[in-house]
Amino acid sequence: RAARLELTAHSAAVKALDFCPWRRHCLATGGGTTDGSLRIWDTGCAAERELQSVATGSQVSGVRWSVARRELVTSHGFSSMNS
Repeated sequence: RAARLELTAHSAAVKALDFCPWRRHCLATGGGTTDGSLRIWDTGCAAERELQSVATGSQVSGVRWSVARRELVTSHGFSSMNS
């Protein structure tokens, strides 16, 4: 079965994702160590549509949209303590 939508902009594994509770079809994804980007997507289209991208300088290990406010929080880290 073919994928409905494929998001290919991250250059490393996606370590975190969360759908927005107050904006339909809005997805936040966070890239691993060599990517380090936070990306916001419109998943309501048949084609890849990136709304915004932020280079964080570190692995994005968690993404969470607020249900009370129009905010997004992220957590960051590296795969080992030596990085």
